Amino acid sequence: MTTPARGTCVVILLATGCFNSAKGSASDAASPIACNGLLAGDLVVEATSAGTPDVPVAAGGELPAGVYHLVSSVYYPGPTCTVVGVATRLKSAPSSATAGTIEIVTATAAGETLSESVSYTVSGTSLSVRIDCILPDPGLRGSNAQIPFNATAAEIQLFKSTPPCGASVDTYQLDGV
Repeated sequence: MTTPARGTCVVILLATGCFNSAKGSASDAASPIACNGLLAGDLVVEATSAGTPDVPVAAGGELPAGVYHLVSSVYYPGPTCTVVGVATRLKSAPSSATAGTIEIVTATAAGETLSESVSYTVSGTSLSVRIDCILPDPGLRGSNAQIPFNATAAEIQLFKSTPPCGASVDTYQLDGV
């Protein structure tokens, strides 16, 4: 696994970040290489522009168990920064109707990888999430956030407002659908 090179920016579950871990640094050798066992897959999704500032409204739902892959990342009205195309897989593992864990792995076309594990609770139309593990860690471990969402049996949408890039909706589809 290759970690994001110094200065590489990617959108992750809780934030948009530029990671300062250089490839093959000494600190990487002493730390784990992943927060989970997911593989990113090979479908690199490029961000698109909605062309309108009107972000859809989150409806919430019961977060279903399963492994999902990113199929779209839409910015409203468009990204205000350069967004790197990524291949992302997400594994939802509810422990109840209102709580559980989410594991994520994201890779760029250049092979740079980011791995996350978060715990969540459902609060209306938002997920209250806490980063339990993120590698490489740009200082976000232990961070909390509220993420509006939509969930059906075959699809999860995460609504994000990530400075400096703007508001976006990432859509994940159940693997095999």
